[in-house]
Amino acid sequence: MERSEVSSRVTPLRLAPSWLTTNPCFDTQRKAPAYQIFPCFSDKFYEEGDRSLHIEIVDPGTLQGFAALGYSWMQQDIDQEDEDGYERTLTLDGRRAYEKVTRYDGTIEAELSTVVADRFIVSLEGTNVPPEALREVLRSMDLAALEEMAKELGEAKAELTDFRVLKEMLPESIDGLERVEASGERSSAMGMQVSQAMATYRDGDRAVRLKISDMGSMQHMMGFATVWMRQEIDRETERGYERTTRYQGHPAYEKMERLDDGTTHATLQVVVRDRYMIELEGTNVSMDVLRAALEQIDLSRLEGKG
Repeated sequence: MERSEVSSRVTPLRLAPSWLTTNPCFDTQRKAPAYQIFPCFSDKFYEEGDRSLHIEIVDPGTLQGFAALGYSWMQQDIDQEDEDGYERTLTLDGRRAYEKVTRYDGTIEAELSTVVADRFIVSLEGTNVPPEALREVLRSMDLAALEEMAKELGEAKAELTDFRVLKEMLPESIDGLERVEASGERSSAMGMQVSQAMATYRDGDRAVRLKISDMGSMQHMMGFATVWMRQEIDRETERGYERTTRYQGHPAYEKMERLDDGTTHATLQVVVRDRYMIELEGTNVSMDVLRAALEQIDLSRLEGKG
């Protein structure tokens, strides 16, 4: 951790570019598959006598949607004050920010945090450094470099596919099974957005459930939702099999299982461009039926999006 002196007014700093471009973690992020998870941290410490300043830049990486869980101020408005200090959320230069000041035994502890490009969290913590000085330091940092890096890392917000477009891709029927239900929705929580369309096909005890999802800002959580993407699988038992494979060049997963009552359950999943997920679940239908259903979906419409 590098240490430097802090002047009486805290000399303006332009630190972000060199921190990030020389941090091996960020270089790894650029090269990693979209579904992998690489949070990165970069910080510097400055001190002079009883005064100190710690600056930290956090890139939650593929966990950015969950970063808000660790920063409660991102999810609520705060405005509290007592004789020992205050804490509040505010807008600073167009960005959401959080400021906290605590006084004790003649010492002042100040905090200032903000979010850049809906991805990077920049935090400053000062001891005997007034909040006005923290604001000055924050404004002197080249935050525009972080915004450019967010774009470079592919995190500039992609336009979420309208679920109506996804719904249009759902077949009318599958292997003689008529579509009995179709729906679509767009949902968001903690900065994460998903658009999806679903359909159910049924004929007696035979059924297929199909879902097409645009993971949007959650696309990098694909590794959680689809553990099979991070491993190679090839298993077979008396009851069935499961394996990873590829479909039209895209990562895919198949699982076939026969239950005790004779019912068969089939699963077929395909991921397109580390963003779109096609899921088929079948009851009392063969894997060939699910593959044929997949053939009815025009994946080229997804390959050219985003």
